[in-house]
Amino acid sequence: MIFLPFISQYIKIDPMADVNKEKRFLSPKPKYKKNRMLDYPREYSVYYNDNFGFRNVLVFLNSYYKAKCFHTSALPNKVVYGKNNWLYYVDEGVLEDTRHTNLFTTVQLERIRKILEDRVKWVEYKGGEYYLFIPPHKNYIYPEYTPPIVRPKVNITRLDQLVAYLNKYSFVRVIDMRQEFLEAKKKEVLYYSTDSHWNFYGAFIGYEKLMKSITKKHPDIKPCTLNDFKIKYGVKPDGDLSVILALDNIINSKDIYMKPNK
Repeated sequence: MIFLPFISQYIKIDPMADVNKEKRFLSPKPKYKKNRMLDYPREYSVYYNDNFGFRNVLVFLNSYYKAKCFHTSALPNKVVYGKNNWLYYVDEGVLEDTRHTNLFTTVQLERIRKILEDRVKWVEYKGGEYYLFIPPHKNYIYPEYTPPIVRPKVNITRLDQLVAYLNKYSFVRVIDMRQEFLEAKKKEVLYYSTDSHWNFYGAFIGYEKLMKSITKKHPDIKPCTLNDFKIKYGVKPDGDLSVILALDNIINSKDIYMKPNK
């Protein structure tokens, strides 16, 4: 078993050798160059760590073992487990944003104000209309499933700061749909439990909120309503967060389909 990964480099016995579910490019095999001899060992190590035999199988077994036995993530710096197998993304600054530990400074808010006002003016100069629409984090709408590491340290959020600052110092307005989402979640699930995105129903609630702002200036536009669709339910086996953990088809999420009436 120890030598199988090495052997599979030369004999194709790994059934998942060509599978890449990590949503990134795996490191290519480096070329040996005399003028870069000292770099070659490091580059080859990076390549080998991404491509050794049975890597996908071992990654899956490690992730499956930790999930089933300890209800923990094999990649806690990227994805964390919540209650009822809800997964939460915590990489790329999302954790700090969710815990409200990276609040804006006044200088940052002022810079954002100037950028947004320039954009609004440019769009209006071109004959268009600018709508600033910010969907809320899944973590904000479903805090009841979050693990302790994701829970906020303070009550105020960066979106709270931005909305208050723009309302006080700018003509730019944010379409803030958090309250609509908190109300709508009482009827249906709005986000996939194994994915960082909202589902079709959540997207429709966002659409309704956006269209309310648009139809104030354009009352002739007739938005769709929920009565224009048939809602069906299913299972989503490949949420982006379960894929990161190599547990797609193992941890599934409830899915909602919205089929237009004919």
